[in-house]
Amino acid sequence: MVIRQIVKARIMAFSSFAPALSCAWRERRQARPPLPISSELSRRRGRRSKRFRRRKSRPAGETCWPDSINSNGAKGRQKRFSSILQNFCPLRARWSYRREALWSAKARLRQGRLGRADKSGGEAQASIKEMRCVWLVAPLGLDSPRRLWGLCAPLQSSRKGAFAMLGCNIGEIFKVAVAGGSYQEGLITHIQGVPPDMAIAEEEIYRELLLRKPGQGELSSPRREGDIPILYAGVNAADTMPGFQNKGLTNGTPLVILIPNLDRHFEHIDQYQRTNRTPRPGHASLASFIKYGSSDDAIGAGIFSGRYTSTICAAGAVAKKILAMHGIEVIGYVKEAAGVRMPEMPLDQIKPKVAAYRKVRAAHDPIYNNVFANGRLRPDMRLFEKMAVLAEVEKEIPDMPKPKFNEEAIRKEYGIHPKLNCPHLETADAMYKEIIRITEEGDSTGGQVEIVATGVPAGLGEPVFRKLDGEIGRMMSIAAVRAVEVGIGVGAKDVTGAQCNDQIRSKDGKIYYESNNAGGLAGGITTGQDIVCRLTVKPTPTIAKPQRTIDKVTKENADLAAVTRRDPTIVPRVWPVGEAFLAILLVDHLMAHFAYRGLWGKLADTTKA
Repeated sequence: MVIRQIVKARIMAFSSFAPALSCAWRERRQARPPLPISSELSRRRGRRSKRFRRRKSRPAGETCWPDSINSNGAKGRQKRFSSILQNFCPLRARWSYRREALWSAKARLRQGRLGRADKSGGEAQASIKEMRCVWLVAPLGLDSPRRLWGLCAPLQSSRKGAFAMLGCNIGEIFKVAVAGGSYQEGLITHIQGVPPDMAIAEEEIYRELLLRKPGQGELSSPRREGDIPILYAGVNAADTMPGFQNKGLTNGTPLVILIPNLDRHFEHIDQYQRTNRTPRPGHASLASFIKYGSSDDAIGAGIFSGRYTSTICAAGAVAKKILAMHGIEVIGYVKEAAGVRMPEMPLDQIKPKVAAYRKVRAAHDPIYNNVFANGRLRPDMRLFEKMAVLAEVEKEIPDMPKPKFNEEAIRKEYGIHPKLNCPHLETADAMYKEIIRITEEGDSTGGQVEIVATGVPAGLGEPVFRKLDGEIGRMMSIAAVRAVEVGIGVGAKDVTGAQCNDQIRSKDGKIYYESNNAGGLAGGITTGQDIVCRLTVKPTPTIAKPQRTIDKVTKENADLAAVTRRDPTIVPRVWPVGEAFLAILLVDHLMAHFAYRGLWGKLADTTKA
């Protein structure tokens, strides 16, 4: 009985499919362009039967594509194929739709080659795009014309900038997604995989954000952003039950952090509008315009601005708290700037210097003292109450003083430079002077930062495409980072195998390495040593010196001298982002590692039982 019903359904489906296939075949033949008349061709045509003789050509614009592609598309054929797709098996339906679409596209391509545009205005290039659309999406199993068109729309409208901006997320278990732009209303960090019952507050997140935010002195952009985070979702607004005492704790749902833009004024937007026609050399301005067209958010470079790194720092604050629960710490510092490189120092001397720098920066930060230390922004406040505080801070920012340091006292007490996180004080002074000198010439400078993770257990990372050092390489996505090294890095080319290999020894039953040239990783898996990586940072592309560029609209040569706010160097603001990025990667791999071990332990227990 079941077999009979299946056969009956197939016959009914084929009965509806056969006329459409015949129609598609007929249209394919009708869409052929007129060929040159010759005696040979006439003789061949004479041998054809009436059934296959050429009929009057249908206008080339009448294809099977939806009306949004082809203004003269036949709605009847579209409906007919929609009914076929609903009644017939998906594989046959996808095949038939693809074949008719290809026939129509080929017909338009032939018309374009003959120099005759169709009624919808498309010529050979449009036909090639149509054929490319069909061949790209057919293997994906799309069984609906609307789904097909939804995927093809970017290809059809690429000149109008219809492409969506993808790639703003990272992670497999601990997933971080970012959104927003430099001169939009603000930025958003969306974190999935945050464990429940973890205490997190805006003040903790801000302590990480203040280390990279602008407006802190002559080494950063004059833009005075508050970078005040707001926890929007993912924490309990009240105790879930009387006596549970879980108010303000994470509840396991995605954690959403808002970072409003408070220092964006019309005069700055006007500066970008006047200079956006001339893309900045070394920046993403031209490449993003080519891809996204007029929809590209070019005010302040949008998502391509270094401003988006605040979202990474916000997620890193949460990741660092999770790592601290497992005894893992991530620290970063400036290794080189403006051609001045610090000498090698043991990590036990670097750690207290970096901790002192963090303490000094928080103690002298006006926003921290005015908003968090004074209790103006508290965790128990409603969202609209917090937004009211931000509205007040926005008005106060222009008159708010910049951090003022008693440099002599700080140097004497902590032995650090208050404006540059370099653990070696003499080197920090030399870096600072060289950066100021280059800035006064209207230019910018780059450098290198080093990120170290301590307490990392052995076994994190996966083979091939999930190697942890390969994941660390994704730090190239940080704005201005041009190279990432792990361990000895590019220095491996200058040594022999005996010098490069980390010799393995054992003492009192414990395995240890005599060196750490591999940076704590072997085969993409952690060895239990410290993870050491370095990020090479390019000079700020926006400089005061005139640069050669073009006009994006007229495509004529032009000159550009930046008038917008900019950083003299990005190096002092990159190390907090590197810390946060590495923390995010480690949490993701830590969760995967222990999830696997937990599952394997249960399976082993089941096998033993």
